[in-house]
Amino acid sequence: KKDFLGKIFLIKDSIKKHNWVLEKETKNIGVYKCYKATCIIKDRIENDSIKIVAWYTPEIPIGNGPSNFDGLPGLILEVNDGTYTIVCSEFTLNPTQKIKIREPKGGKKISQVEFDLIEKKKRKEKKVCKNQLIF
Repeated sequence: KKDFLGKIFLIKDSIKKHNWVLEKETKNIGVYKCYKATCIIKDRIENDSIKIVAWYTPEIPIGNGPSNFDGLPGLILEVNDGTYTIVCSEFTLNPTQKIKIREPKGGKKISQVEFDLIEKKKRKEKKVCKNQLIF
């Protein structure tokens, strides 16, 4: 579920599999020894190639991570796309209360590609408006 320019969109799409390259470099994030992994993805909006750097820990053998990044042999605790870095600061293993995930409601149902095209169009419109003088 995404709110973009005051409109709600329900994006239904599959999660893309990344072709991770496992590196030998390590660092500690909190108490966990993490290993570096990299992959190249194509930015669907700008059509550029982006290098993703992730740090995962096999000490927590869950192949998940933030945003749409997963598929490594351990939990991703940090991921960077060259512009933004997401770092896990806290998580709880085996919570005492069950977590109930509810499907989002209330918005236009579209695919990720459709959403990306809408976003790209609006960004171009915004860029054009910035370059025009309005009296």
